[in-house]
Amino acid sequence: MGCCQNRDDSKIVLNHPEQYTKSLSTEINLDCISQDSLFFSSSTSDLNESAENSENSEKLLLMYLQSLNQRKKWEQLAPMMTNRTEVKSPNVFIPWAEKPKTIGSVALVYMGLAVKKFTTQVAPYIEVFLPVIVIFIKSGSKDLKDNALFLLHYYVDYASEKAINKILTMDTFSFLTKWILAPNNYLRTFTVILCYKLYKDRPNAKKDFIKVNGGFMLIQLIGWYSDNDSLGQFLSYLEELVTENCETIIKDNIEMTSEPLTINILKGINPCTKPIETKVLLEKMVRIYS
Repeated sequence: MGCCQNRDDSKIVLNHPEQYTKSLSTEINLDCISQDSLFFSSSTSDLNESAENSENSEKLLLMYLQSLNQRKKWEQLAPMMTNRTEVKSPNVFIPWAEKPKTIGSVALVYMGLAVKKFTTQVAPYIEVFLPVIVIFIKSGSKDLKDNALFLLHYYVDYASEKAINKILTMDTFSFLTKWILAPNNYLRTFTVILCYKLYKDRPNAKKDFIKVNGGFMLIQLIGWYSDNDSLGQFLSYLEELVTENCETIIKDNIEMTSEPLTINILKGINPCTKPIETKVLLEKMVRIYS
């Protein structure tokens, strides 16, 4: 996934006003951060207060984030995800997502891009802020939702099982499933892939996903993509949901996802023009639900 960055490739040297220096360069101790402090840390409050009194605050902060990203200062970039300072002209954004409207949203984009390239370095700092990221997806503004989802989508590939469990215990499926059928193609694709990553090889997570109607949402999505190259991919997500190791059928999961339209959707897909792998998988799903 690409991004648009209006950035100077030359090294950025910033001469920060004195009032920024202390709050922006504070090191964080991963073992000592409480969930409450993620929202209301004194450094963030000081920074917001200073920003209101500076005409160049947006430019300075954006340059500062860019500099942190270039210098791989993830321990300083991660806390900026909670910063609420408004921005009008973000210097980095994801083409399909709502453009960042706050410094925190810009930081989410940087961290999402970084975790793909510097996984082991970045992932521990993201884990600290998982409660914040999940809350952004659940009830944040449109830009926070989109960019937090973008970040989480890539983070879970490298997350520890402990971190995955933390995400799941926050009832994440209950609001993620709302976007499986979103109008934005990229948003629904990122969402369904994220859900799959979270429930794959996790029996309890599969049941949680199904309980919030995720299974039937997935089946509807399969119907939408009946003539799309992604059909085989989404059929494999359904196979994972209702079987164990793609072999043993999980009867309870079949029953809970067997709505009146389920078999009609699956049988309504023409297998003749599909790749052999997709055709075999489609026929398997039809047999399971018949």
